[in-house]
Amino acid sequence: MSVLSDNNLKKLEAQHRASARIITGCTKSTPIAALMTESDFLLLADQAENVTGRLHKRALRHCQDTTIALAARRSKEITRQGDAG
Repeated sequence: MSVLSDNNLKKLEAQHRASARIITGCTKSTPIAALMTESDFLLLADQAENVTGRLHKRALRHCQDTTIALAARRSKEITRQGDAG
């Protein structure tokens, strides 16, 4: 979802919330946090973050020198350098 513009992501989130309202029967005035908790949905941005984290962990477990494994190792090194500084 990182390739989506903010405008398109907002449109998708609106549809996501609309489906949560249909499932739960909640009205438009229901706060978003309560709606998502009631429907057991995650916001799309949170879902994307979870998927990205899982992909990153899988890439770090890769023993081969694939492009994704190298990129994951580099990002881990950069994070360590930032924490040390």
